[in-house]
Amino acid sequence: MPGETNRVDTLGHLAFRYSDDGGSSWSRGRYRVPIRRTRVDRENAFARLPEGDLRRETQLFWSVAKPVVKDGSVFLSLTKVGHFPGHPTHSEGWVLRSPNLLTEGDARKISWELLPESQDVGIRNPAFDTEFKIQAEHVTAPMHAEGSLYMVYRNMKGVVAESISQDGGKTWSEPVPARFSDGRVIKNPRANAKVWKLKNGRYLLWFHNHGKISNLGFDGRDVAWLSAGREKQGVIRWSEPEVVLYDNQIARRFSYPDLIEQDGRVWLTETNKSIARVHEVPKSFLRALLSQHTSQRRTKNGLVWSSDGIRVKQPAGSGLTFDLTLDLTSMKPGQVLFDSRNGRRAGAVLTTSEGGSIRFDLTDKSGGHVTWSSDVGMIGPGRHQVAVVVDFPAKLITFVVDGRLNDGGDDRPIGWHRYSDLDTATLVSLEDCQLSSRVVEAHVYSRALMTSELVGNHA
Repeated sequence: MPGETNRVDTLGHLAFRYSDDGGSSWSRGRYRVPIRRTRVDRENAFARLPEGDLRRETQLFWSVAKPVVKDGSVFLSLTKVGHFPGHPTHSEGWVLRSPNLLTEGDARKISWELLPESQDVGIRNPAFDTEFKIQAEHVTAPMHAEGSLYMVYRNMKGVVAESISQDGGKTWSEPVPARFSDGRVIKNPRANAKVWKLKNGRYLLWFHNHGKISNLGFDGRDVAWLSAGREKQGVIRWSEPEVVLYDNQIARRFSYPDLIEQDGRVWLTETNKSIARVHEVPKSFLRALLSQHTSQRRTKNGLVWSSDGIRVKQPAGSGLTFDLTLDLTSMKPGQVLFDSRNGRRAGAVLTTSEGGSIRFDLTDKSGGHVTWSSDVGMIGPGRHQVAVVVDFPAKLITFVVDGRLNDGGDDRPIGWHRYSDLDTATLVSLEDCQLSSRVVEAHVYSRALMTSELVGNHA
């Protein structure tokens, strides 16, 4: 075996067994799924072995996708690998289609074809290539229109890539970055991005909202996000995202999710490669996310202070949200907009900062301090809705400006921040908050509001 393939585990044959009694028993034999050889196979490490060595025909591939059914056919996406010196350095996407898996009674007669048809190169875009030509972990979901399929996958450019087929997988559009409804790209490191179609016809996208490529791109997996998708005119429009899972240990990685939907309930699975876990997604979370595009009301749940007179003396809760309506005449740095310190050390302060951003500072009574700013260039003179969310359990700070969750834009790989320990019981007193005359109204909540709730607040 070539030296560079000593640790390869993505090789061999794709095969299946079947059960016709609900899994109580399984076929004794297994049946190989043929995978058409293409250029990436003819150029892999095994192909360089001497003539006559049977291992020259070995294919390198893997799949993290579940089969999907569309128009009576079964589709399974996979990733072929070319070079693999410890980690793959070239990969591309393909789709297997069986037109008769669901109808053929004889497993030996089940047929398969590799798509895109008649192509020697798979689903990839050279624009996503870096030193490592990684375009991998392709996952497919059926779309509403006849023959339409939607695909996402990871790469080394720090974005979720998407591609669409409108002819049953025979051809695919050139992959491009997936985008939120307002056109911003959806960021993701070298981590499994996953798409699912729910029974109600809507879509969910799992990603990590992090565009930094470090440690070969494997970092940035300690928080997972979900966006809800709506299919419109042959494309999927993705909502503002929500944090769905996080690891208590910052920078510890988890990935490879899957989704189970049954009896109106939804579960997510994931693993850090040593522990596999299952999490039920609260119905209230999904309801808010899936209805985000129609939300047009201000939430009152957890409201403890407002500029129109609401006061709660002890605003203890699971987090804090500061939701301000601003009318600015300039963005000169250093203007204090909101200040809850009232002469004390502990408290929260929002000020204008460099580059058209808002800075947030939070200090506890022991001097523990954290600061984070909104994305630059999002705020200028005029009226804006600015919210800062502090999630105590996740130790996470996010900004939502004019109904958009900050993602770092072109200046930062992320727009959110995870902080170290703070004494959350001594963070904020709201007895006498000071407001700038440029604050039209302000609301403070004793919990971390969902992005979807803030979209509704700002509608």
